[in-house]
Amino acid sequence: TSLMDHFNNTYTLWRRLRITMTLISFIVAMWMTSLAVPCLSNSRKIYLARITAFGGSFNASGMVPAEDLAIEHINTRSILSGYTLAFTELQKINCDRTAAFNAFFSSFPFVNEVKRTNVIALVCCGCSVATEAVAEISHRWNISQIIGSVYTDALSDRTRFPSFFRVFPNTEGLAFGILSVIKYFNWTRVLFLTQQESLFIKASNDFKRRANGLNLKATEYQFSSDQNNFTSIISTYFDTQLDYRVIVVNTYSDVARKILCEAKNKKHPKYVWIIYGWYTEEWWTSRVSQGTVNCTDEELYSFLDRALLVLSIPKSIEPDKATISGFTAKQIEQQYEERRINGGYYTFLASASQAAYDSIWAIALALNKTAAQLNTNGTGCENLSGTLNI
Repeated sequence: TSLMDHFNNTYTLWRRLRITMTLISFIVAMWMTSLAVPCLSNSRKIYLARITAFGGSFNASGMVPAEDLAIEHINTRSILSGYTLAFTELQKINCDRTAAFNAFFSSFPFVNEVKRTNVIALVCCGCSVATEAVAEISHRWNISQIIGSVYTDALSDRTRFPSFFRVFPNTEGLAFGILSVIKYFNWTRVLFLTQQESLFIKASNDFKRRANGLNLKATEYQFSSDQNNFTSIISTYFDTQLDYRVIVVNTYSDVARKILCEAKNKKHPKYVWIIYGWYTEEWWTSRVSQGTVNCTDEELYSFLDRALLVLSIPKSIEPDKATISGFTAKQIEQQYEERRINGGYYTFLASASQAAYDSIWAIALALNKTAAQLNTNGTGCENLSGTLNI
């Protein structure tokens, strides 16, 4: 209990500060760059494009009902006087760079002349791999891009991703959580099994930076995302004199499933496995994860007993306080769950679904400021459009 109290108190303050600054930055950025934001003053609807990962290494479909709920609440509250927010057709993709690129280039009228709907912002893409790919080019068209749920710290680079914003803590918080647990139990040796994606490389680098100077030996094994055989990992790090006992699985869930299947006999109490808690519900099962493994769902479920999961604090710290929407966080969560279940979407982390909801509100509040400014100077919105910025 003392460990969780210490971690929750410290991390809650850190997370509230980070998210507050992100929201302020997004609102100010859209306000100050309003001349680069396309919208329609003569139309009742302002459109947002939406690209969401529905499969591959991560399923973020649980964001969709949260975003839809936010749109409904915003329009009911008349936050944008004379306008309503709406989404264009949902682009469903795998968590993949190429798929994200293709969806992006089919979403905007000034990128794809076939589609004439005027879009003022992009909500994309629900997983780090796809989000990073689009965020690296979206600013070339002066497109503000926002998402509720991505962890990778790489997206914090304002030079590389100048028009990207998120409402979710990055991997810095995860590394902090992992290190806090290891310090609490006085473990002195830890093995990181790291998939070579920026999300996980940044997480391990941040962990090693924080652990520098401590009585802790951190060893890392990196491997490419297309590696399928992990037998060599087991023989190198477990069945030799190295024999690591504390292991951090720093990968997406489909890869984690393969690793844990190879190591199914290396379990509690002799070994401690630290795994991310933001994976899709029942990610260890053949029903959810892609690829075949040489063990059953039951064997993996038994293996995961006593594993440690690391994730962001999943609940609002003031669940009964009314928000700007007019509803409390508890009421919003109940409405979200009803939509998610009825729509057949995957279970999503409470913290991530709340962030998805908040991200749409951030857009609405930013547009409210922009519209007021444009109406004051008589510019209007109908003549504004994104242009290629090289």
